[in-house]
This record gives sequence, structure tokens and C-alpha cells, in this order.
Amino acid sequence: MSTIVGIATAPGIGGIGIIRMSGEKTFEILDKIFIPKTKQDISEIKGYSIKYGNVVENNKIIDEVLVSYFKTPKSYTTENMCEINSHGGVVIEQKILEQCLLAGAEMAEPGEFTKRAFLNGRIDLSQAEGIIDLINAKTSQEAKASFKQLEGRVSVEIVANFEVPKSTKKQDKILMLENKINPIKKPDIDNIVKIILDAMNEIAFKDDTQITKLNVEKKYSETESVFVKIEEY
Repeated sequence: MSTIVGIATAPGIGGIGIIRMSGEKTFEILDKIFIPKTKQDISEIKGYSIKYGNVVENNKIIDEVLVSYFKTPKSYTTENMCEINSHGGVVIEQKILEQCLLAGAEMAEPGEFTKRAFLNGRIDLSQAEGIIDLINAKTSQEAKASFKQLEGRVSVEIVANFEVPKSTKKQDKILMLENKINPIKKPDIDNIVKIILDAMNEIAFKDDTQITKLNVEKKYSETESVFVKIEEY
């Protein structure tokens, strides 16, 4: 998967702004824009550690920052990840974000960090709202407004689509997209089911005891996504 970046704090002026980055090339990109006060090889930096230094553009300082390091698999997304803690303010945050993008990161879509956490089997069941965002790209309030709560027997269909790895051979990719090869990796099916049904409980239906039919599938696709179909019958 690509390395993504996004501003994690709410828009506007504040004491601190946080720019979050996640993916295989996180530390490689960070090394291009961040100069720590104490130089140290990334292999020597422990996860859950913080470094003080400057984010620069063409050797000119943009801001003094604190960078938190999270090494795979012990991060929110289970990938290499960092959080750049800058002074709050739209201009500073945007400048740091631009440097990350110029150095090779891609702009994160809304909810994409949580999406990766879910697909990598890391999501916390307490983050039900994040799961609803993942499924519907809406808030839990919007989901409640758009669903008529079902009261009778309920059937549920869940399809978890995993992105075909970029290194996959052409013939294997064809077989994957034809659903002749399925993903054998985390999250496993029972975790997928539990996370989604717990999130939808009391929103799409009154209680998950109403579910009398359940079909779940893990498959490969061009893009990662989760499809959920709930019907009363």
C-alpha cells in the first residue's frame, strides 16, 4: 500500500497541529523533511519515542516540531507511522503537509487511517463510529437517520475486498480478481463479522439475535472496500 498523509487536527488556529503519516515509506519520507536536533539512524530509534527538531523546505525552517515514531506492527494502522506535532495554524500545517506530499506521500482520503487499521486487523471495537464511516462514508448520526431499524428476521451479507498486492504476477492477479484465489490473511472472518455487526447493532436492527442468515466473503479487488447488505425477510 502507498504511504498516506493527512492533517489529524481540526481546521483552524490552535496550540498544536498534528500531521499523521502511515505506510512503508513513512520514515524515508520523514528523513527528507525533518532534521532532528540529535541525529540518529532510524534503525536505532525505538517505537513510541519522540524526537525534537525542525521541518525544513530547501534547508529553510518551516517550524520547530516534535515527531512521534510508531514502528510496525505496534501502531494504529500496524504500519510504520509518525505524527508531526507542529504549532497550530492553517498555514504551518499546510506547509508541512505539502512537504510530505512532495517527498512522496499521498493524500489520505477521509477515514483512511481507520480503514487501514480495520483491514490490518487492528481496529478497536469501541470505534464503532469509525467502522460505520468505513462502510458508509457517513457519520453515525447520518447512518441512524438513513436506516429504518429492522424488527423481524434479518439476513446479512458482508464482502471484505482486499487490494491485490502490487508485486503480484499478472496471471495470479487475474485469478485473484476472478475470485479463484482468496486472501488468507488478517483480519479473519469472525473478527470482520463481530466488528461490523457490533457497529450496526441498534442502528440497522434492534439486536443481532435477529440475524438468521449470514454470508461472509473475503476476496481480492482493485481497491480495498467493505460491502454490507442488510435485509429483513
